Formats: sequence, structure tokens, C-alpha cells
Amino acid sequence: MAIGLMSSFLMRLVNPSIVMFNMGMTVIVVLVMQSLVWGLTSLLQRMVFGESDLSELARQLRRIEKDYLSCELTPTQKAKPGLVSYIKEKLIQPALQDYYADFAYMGSAYEFTSVPGSSDFDIQVFLKVPSTRQNRVKATAIPSGDPDWMRVRGGPENLLNYEGYFCPIKARQLVTSKIDRALQANGFQISFQGFPAVVRRSTHGPATTLDVTWREEKLSIDIVVCLRKIDLQCSNYDLVGKPYLDKDFWRQSYAEEELAKLRGYHYSFMRKSLLLRIMKVIKNHHPQMRMFASYFYKNVLFMLDARNPTASWGRADLANRFIDMINLIHQVLSDRSLPLHFNSKVNYLANKSPTSISTVANYLGDIIKKGNYSSLLDRVP
Repeated sequence: MAIGLMSSFLMRLVNPSIVMFNMGMTVIVVLVMQSLVWGLTSLLQRMVFGESDLSELARQLRRIEKDYLSCELTPTQKAKPGLVSYIKEKLIQPALQDYYADFAYMGSAYEFTSVPGSSDFDIQVFLKVPSTRQNRVKATAIPSGDPDWMRVRGGPENLLNYEGYFCPIKARQLVTSKIDRALQANGFQISFQGFPAVVRRSTHGPATTLDVTWREEKLSIDIVVCLRKIDLQCSNYDLVGKPYLDKDFWRQSYAEEELAKLRGYHYSFMRKSLLLRIMKVIKNHHPQMRMFASYFYKNVLFMLDARNPTASWGRADLANRFIDMINLIHQVLSDRSLPLHFNSKVNYLANKSPTSISTVANYLGDIIKKGNYSSLLDRVP
């Protein structure tokens, strides 16, 4: 029987709703049973996959780690995070000095999950939210009931819409206009380490993007307007300005929580962050796996870790954890359900193309049936 089908069957046996104990005992029993299931699944993998196949998979994973993730960066590649910080301090921060409360660096470059040479950087600009005890800015769920989107009542008068809601589109336009003025004043360039960095502005989705060329390197900096949860009522998370269907909605952001979790992986369980980086390398070289963003693989990794908290993540276990990851990706795609780790009410796949989901699920299902996990790595030269 295929490993993926057996794993799915075993997991369905461990259903907390049928465990007839008190709540505390239920949690203990479920965790123990899930650990047993994962242990049995690992045994089945070895029986079906074979030791020689597992050794070949481990060899391929070590190759990717060596050739793509452990390669020495050039001096200019090493300098890119410093260049981003310099642009923030010398250009972005002065341009927005009257409007920002704080900044935060986000994204894979700061989560220790980037692929070497990555050129995408994210900066969150947390806007000042003037309020008094009598006039607090308040976040409320949108009428559709979508748990990921909020409306914000109140805020700076020049950034409100006609209904009195804080408008993320106006906020982004304000940031863009101030950045444009600063770029023009600096002649669209800034000197870094004795070399000019040419900076141009573009707009992609909700972000104001700076496209930077410095020496032989090119990079992009996405600047996104945000609101701190401490400035809001009725929000457990920060909000990011991502207008939904041209509405003045804000989206809950889990970037701070994800950053803390992934940094914990890096320092305590480096194999976990390594597995995510390997998935990104595969995604970059594989048309089927490229259908989903890195955020998809990040949440699958969180789910994998939560389902089997006692799993071993040593160097010798990487091949088995890779198999677990592929099996779990296949399962969530087959179920068309991937709850976000920090908000289980949100299904990441809810608005994704059913055709894309089925295409990747069928592709992975065929790999699992054949036990040909190494084929996912063959496309990586």
C-alpha cells in the first residue's frame, strides 16, 4: 500500500473526537498516538522505499545543501542586507519621519530561510496612530466574516475614507509620494561603501517597491504599510495594508510570530530551517512545485512540526523528514485544506486554483506510489 495512503489512514484513526477521556488526558493520549503513528509511518517508508533508495535520497539532499545552500557568497552578496539597512536609514526613514512609529525587517532574509543570493527584502512601516482614551482606533472583522481581513475605524484624518475607516490605499499612496520626493532629491541614487546604488521606485500589489542596482547586484525592497496590534482594539495581530477587492481592508499579519518561530528553528533545530530552504530550491527549479509560494511550504513545515513534536531532526534524519514533508504536502493538497499555523480559521488553499491544486496533488501522488522521492531533486542541476 502506498505510504501516503497508509499515513492518511493511520492519522484518521487518531481522532481526538472519539477519545473518551477528560480534556487533559485526551491531549496526552493524542500526542502519544500521533508519535506512534509517525514512528510506524517511518518504518513503512523504510520497508517500501528501501535502504538503498533512502541512502540515494540522503545523498541528493546533501548535494543540494552543499551546492546551493552552503556555497560561499561574494563580497557584494554579503553586503546586500547592509545595503538594505543603509537605504532604510538614509532614505526611507527621513522621508517618512512624520508618519512612522516603527520599522521591522521581515522575510526570508531575516528568518534564516533564504536561498544564498536572494534579492528580495521586506520592510514593514508601522504608521503612527494618534488616539486618546476616548477615541481609540478600533479594528473590526469585515461583514463577510473572513477571519483574515479587518476594517479599521479611526486614524489620521487625511488617511480616512468617506465612511471614517482607515484607508490602506491612501496610506500606501502617502508613503509612495514621500519616497518619490526623497528619491528625486537624491538624484535616484545613494552612495554605499564608495559605490553608487541606483534606486528606482515601482509598485507591485500592496507594496511600494525600491528596485536597487549596486555594482553587479540587483535587489528589491518591498515597503508595506502596517498597523501595530498594540495601537488597535480587537486585534490579536499586527495588520498589513493589503486592500481586498479594492476595499479598504487590512489583513492580519503573522510575520512577527513566524519570524520568532523560524529563528528558533535556526538556532535550535537547524535541520528544520534547512528542510524549508531545500524546498525553496526545489520550487525554483520545478514547474509543479513553483505553483505555490514559499509561504505555503512554511506553513506545511509548521504543521509537520506540530504533528510530530518528538521527531528527530539530526543530519541522518533529513531524508526521512523530507519524505514526511512531501507526504504532508500531498495530504493537504488532496484535502484542499491548509490552516494557517497562527490562525487555524484561515485556509491558505481556499482561494487557490482547484486545477493547480489537483495538478500538484496528482503529481506528488504518483511519486509517493512509486517511492520515487529523489525525482523531485533530479531537476536541480
